[in-house]
Amino acid sequence: MKRCLAGFVVSMCFCMSCVAADGPGKVAGGPFLPLVASEAQNAVRALNSAGKNIDDLLILELNGQTYYVKDMALLEELVASGQDMCFTKGYGLDGTIDSLYRVLYESCTESRALLEGQALESGKTIFVAAVNKVDRISDSRRLSGNYKELLKQCLLNVQVLRDALSKTEMNTHAHIVGKNIDACIASVGISDTPVCKPDGSPIVANRNCLSGLSGLDTQYSGRRFVFQDSRFADGGASASDKVLVFNGKVLIACEGAKAKLIINPSFSGRQECQGGEYKQVPNVGSLPSGIYLAMPQEAESYTSESMLKQWGKYRVPLIASTATNDFGRSNFYLHGTSDETKMSSGGCISMGVNVDKLVESEWFKSADYIPVIVNIQNSVVTQKERQECSYGI
Repeated sequence: MKRCLAGFVVSMCFCMSCVAADGPGKVAGGPFLPLVASEAQNAVRALNSAGKNIDDLLILELNGQTYYVKDMALLEELVASGQDMCFTKGYGLDGTIDSLYRVLYESCTESRALLEGQALESGKTIFVAAVNKVDRISDSRRLSGNYKELLKQCLLNVQVLRDALSKTEMNTHAHIVGKNIDACIASVGISDTPVCKPDGSPIVANRNCLSGLSGLDTQYSGRRFVFQDSRFADGGASASDKVLVFNGKVLIACEGAKAKLIINPSFSGRQECQGGEYKQVPNVGSLPSGIYLAMPQEAESYTSESMLKQWGKYRVPLIASTATNDFGRSNFYLHGTSDETKMSSGGCISMGVNVDKLVESEWFKSADYIPVIVNIQNSVVTQKERQECSYGI
């Protein structure tokens, strides 16, 4: 059956880091001091043994490096200035420092929950017990509502769990990407009317909707990429003509030289951060460009109202290749949301209310692995572009 699809928006994806690359990271030589893993563990031990507070210190992660921030006034000044819309609105929502701490804490707790589950699966129970003890100390100090202090404790917990998981053996999987990606993009029709081409190929409103999707054959077609994850059977290999291509505006399903499906709009990052220049900004920036591997057989489905709003009906793991610079970010997914008013994600690829159109398609379900090529250009996607590249259902 011929299908031309339109998508909608967003949800949160928490990618285990907590500061904007264009914000505090610019002055890492000033009030920001590197913190090695052993120091983070010592801090937790101190909390466990004596219930000590880490007053006037905030632990932030930037591109895989952890920092102590000793000058909180700097962070608050950045928020108050409102000069960086991604940093102030993407994180802080209403632009206040209190809401910034709340959003960072909420995203940190999501990261912590994901890490705790992974740690339990990996047999790292002693580390889970340690972070739970830190939580009990926080509760005993009656920190409810004090998001600044809660964030400090949460980030310590995340660091401990990440350190533990970094010692978990990771299996490898190799995938050879199919050819004719450029021909697939060229097969997409251009029309201001939401109908298919006579041959059933999908269409977009204008060529701007396909920006960044030319010349992909040279970089990806026929090449072998390696991926690492504990869920792989070590040493496995696969090859397929199927590939998903994403530029921050549309998600195109290709098979050989033909586009089979388009979910538009599809997007990544908070509205103020949906540009390639924010790829390093955790929790709110767009997905870093490169190649990922989707795992259809690992798709998780949801029915509860809260999970549907957060993830949509499905979420599918995305594993970055060893050739992709993920800037220390992780826990990426293909997912959606049940809330059609949402227009952003936390860094994953969101297909909004139409996630089921892809995940339930035979094209998707019949594959074990599908490479996902991401090429998001700099400059935030504007509201005008979003409207032009969207066809409502």
